[in-house]
Amino acid sequence: MKFLFHAVFFGGVMSIFLVSMHKSRLRKKGITEFTADNLKVLQLRVVKSKTSIEELASLLRLDSNLGKMKYTRSENEINLSSRVSWYSWGEKIQIKKLSSKNGEFEYEIQSKPIVSTTLVDYGKNLENVNRIEALLSNID
Repeated sequence: MKFLFHAVFFGGVMSIFLVSMHKSRLRKKGITEFTADNLKVLQLRVVKSKTSIEELASLLRLDSNLGKMKYTRSENEINLSSRVSWYSWGEKIQIKKLSSKNGEFEYEIQSKPIVSTTLVDYGKNLENVNRIEALLSNID
């Protein structure tokens, strides 16, 4: 019984600690209101831009953070993957070109942890999606 109490107590303390670290890191990134969407580790967003996939590929390679990631590209898709860091076991980023009409492109940006059982990412995947969206909007 004593072991069960210690296990539950330790799990509760660790949960509170990890969640408060996660929220603290999100606050540092400018998130003031916590929603289910910005607390998720899998981040998904659809973005419209005048930036072609070729231009986006160049911008990603020049970016100080994203340019360091492993990069693969097909005709309508760009995949990036990062290494282990203090805040993450690594992320997989997928950018799909959904459509292109009249010089405007629609992209689906997805960032998720490499380790599928990750529950707390300290806002790293949200940061990845925001950074790519900023690259796409700065050209317009």
